[in-house]
Amino acid sequence: MANNYYFNSMFILDYCIRIKRNMAKGACKMSEKPCRFYLRMPQCMKDDLVAASRQNGRSLNSEIVARLHEALRSDEVNRIQWALDHANHWEYSKPGQLTLSMLAEQAGERSAVQLEAIMNGRERPTFALLDALSSALKVNPDWLKHGVGAPFQTGSP
Repeated sequence: MANNYYFNSMFILDYCIRIKRNMAKGACKMSEKPCRFYLRMPQCMKDDLVAASRQNGRSLNSEIVARLHEALRSDEVNRIQWALDHANHWEYSKPGQLTLSMLAEQAGERSAVQLEAIMNGRERPTFALLDALSSALKVNPDWLKHGVGAPFQTGSP
């Protein structure tokens, strides 16, 4: 039984790595027609996912897909999302949310198309765009680009 669990886990890991490579090439799109994929997991993991799906107000399938999508995003995208969430919590919490289109405009982009493609894993951000986003989000550019240092300079929230 343990070998079977190991095999299934390795199959899923290999599948996730292949999806990540394809998403980086722009070959995998979240808007594609979904395929049926059967998955075996420990009951306690399923129970945790069911509880999380109820807490997040979505189906078990949607919860698994959302978690896989988040796990497959690049580190830069995860840092952009963290900084955007932080900005919305601290700076934009009263009048409204800082949207991707507003962030793209503040970063000097002509439209939000490229930033949306980056956040959806279809494109990788350039260093120039990451510099512009770090300025708009008021975060450390080295942290946003490379994950080096703290998100904020000394004296920032």
